[in-house]
Amino acid sequence: MPTVASTASAASGGTMTSNALSEEQIEVDMSGTVSLSDDPKQKALDKYNVKAITRELQLGGVSRSRIEEMPRKRLTMREVAAEQDQARPEGRRVKRILYLLDDCLSKRRNQTLALVICGFLQVAFGGSIYAAVWRYDPLAGDPRNEDDINRFTEGIWVAWTFMTDPGTHAGVYLPEQRVVGCGIALGGIIFFAAILGIVVDIIQEKMELLRQGKSKVIEKEHTVVLGWTDKTILLIQELCLANESQGGGVIVLLANESKEAMELQLKVELPQKQRLGTRIVIRSGSSQTMVDLMKVAAHKAKSIVVLAGEGESDHADSETLRCMLSLRSLDYDLQGNVLAEVRDVDNDPLVKLVGGSVVDTVVSHDVLGRLMLMSARSPGLAKVYESLLGFEGDEFYFRAWDELVGLKFGEIFLRFPDAVPIGIRTEKGVVHMKPKSDHIIEKGDEIIVIAEDKDTYRPKEPAIIDAGRAPVPEACNQNVEHILFCGWRRDVRDIILFLDGIVKEGTTVTMMSHGIPLHLRNAKLLEEGLDVTKLKNLQVIHEAGNTGSRRKLEAIDIEHFTSCMIFADQIFEDDTMHADSHSLSTMLLFRAIQTERKRRSAKKIIEDSIPLICEILDSRTQKTIAGNSAVSLASDFCQTNRLVAQILGMVSENRNVKALLDELLGALDDFLHHLPRDQVLVATDGAR
Repeated sequence: MPTVASTASAASGGTMTSNALSEEQIEVDMSGTVSLSDDPKQKALDKYNVKAITRELQLGGVSRSRIEEMPRKRLTMREVAAEQDQARPEGRRVKRILYLLDDCLSKRRNQTLALVICGFLQVAFGGSIYAAVWRYDPLAGDPRNEDDINRFTEGIWVAWTFMTDPGTHAGVYLPEQRVVGCGIALGGIIFFAAILGIVVDIIQEKMELLRQGKSKVIEKEHTVVLGWTDKTILLIQELCLANESQGGGVIVLLANESKEAMELQLKVELPQKQRLGTRIVIRSGSSQTMVDLMKVAAHKAKSIVVLAGEGESDHADSETLRCMLSLRSLDYDLQGNVLAEVRDVDNDPLVKLVGGSVVDTVVSHDVLGRLMLMSARSPGLAKVYESLLGFEGDEFYFRAWDELVGLKFGEIFLRFPDAVPIGIRTEKGVVHMKPKSDHIIEKGDEIIVIAEDKDTYRPKEPAIIDAGRAPVPEACNQNVEHILFCGWRRDVRDIILFLDGIVKEGTTVTMMSHGIPLHLRNAKLLEEGLDVTKLKNLQVIHEAGNTGSRRKLEAIDIEHFTSCMIFADQIFEDDTMHADSHSLSTMLLFRAIQTERKRRSAKKIIEDSIPLICEILDSRTQKTIAGNSAVSLASDFCQTNRLVAQILGMVSENRNVKALLDELLGALDDFLHHLPRDQVLVATDGAR
């Protein structure tokens, strides 16, 4: 900050006092300090600075004599301001009053109050002046007597009419009345213009809040979706299907993106007809702040779904954790359950710890990795899961039936002609899949079935069916497998650990990717908690190369593998369309190389084609595949984002489904299998 310094010096034209301020002896150094100097080279620059500081002192009320009497020391700008305040103390008080007035009028409520006060004062002042020039006119048709009229009251009324309707002052004819009327009318125009300006600002602010999605949501028993990701629209679509049987519902979406952008994308990908009566309310804000969570009435929602963000898994899970902390810190207790998507299985216990009993979690990458693994080892299983998960077609239902208490589980199959019983959920919440036939159903047990809707089935009298002769069961011999992984998933460690527990000893997994160098892969797996040397049944083999390159794929022995899984490589996960393009390229190259080699060996492709499962992230890619029969028949496709959305939608509507899915997708004992029909049916004479 500039400072002023004075010293004794003799001017060329005469002498000065020791405390005088000489313009020719001021210089400004690089630190911003103004000091004295005899260097003539600085005179041009110094002259401006000295004049500016001197002018500042003089404008502040400091006299020239006081400036010359200043002590010999460096003066800071604070000291300059102190000199100004001392010279003009009333100026500082005026500035303080103006500052407080500005701060007061910055608030909308105070602006309105100030206008009302100004209006009353203007009417009172104008009425008082007009009362002095008012004249009683019996020819104007006034039915009142002059003695009954209060001059001041009449002046107030006339001033108000002149302010509200400036044209009314044209009816006065006395010169003094016209002058006063013009002044009151002009003041009224200014007053109501100010009111109109505030009203316009209020309306604009309200419209801007509505446009930006900042207004408060007044709903209850609704579903709140937090986050805007590739799964958001797919999840909303599943929730619309879930609400269809109830005539629709309310879904409130809160995300950091602008409301206009979200509305536009929803309008394109989920038109009004596909919402099936469900109303979608969009608000823009952060899911990590309690103010925005209260804005969407999160505490009154029947369920809250927290979607994991994009980018690094740890960063996304930390945002989910912060969101859970904000939800648990709301002033009101949550009325519904919370479902949180977690990207890394290691972060799952922490989210559950923070969320407490009201929170369920879905580790999306872990669940889908296992689903892809089972689909690759059992071709066609991906289609089965896709049809069972979600609310389109048949789904899982839980219900207790008093009429079934005391029966054996094997006896209830013939009592449900419109549903398929698959398990039992006890009163304590324990799920038993495929219980033994002699398991006794107790009071409070819920029968888990696969049905079209919750209203389309109920137990009936047992049907009489001639089951016929059962086929001879075939021995299930597990063989050594050789599995090819194309691409590197972030949760590949969990997939390998899961696979190690279900395959036969001697099975190999060949991992081919160009995203991670060969010499770093085992170290990366070890850092994530997997020591490949301690695997019991698996041997991990690493291959380097871009799976989208034909030359790299031709270098490996494709015929050696028993199954192949094409993952969306983690280096492309931020761009779903790019990841899907790379996966499709790998799949088509794989089948083309296999077809060419089989043609050379004169073998039929259908006989020895290995099972292949391809991960697809974007729903638009899946629609493209469905429209191309050549591509759709070349492989099984696992649309992971849709499956995650289906799982999240089912669990948000019914928390019991979470335990069922944990059994089907997480345990080593309970799997879905599809068998050839000749293993469960025996053809009779004349049957086709």
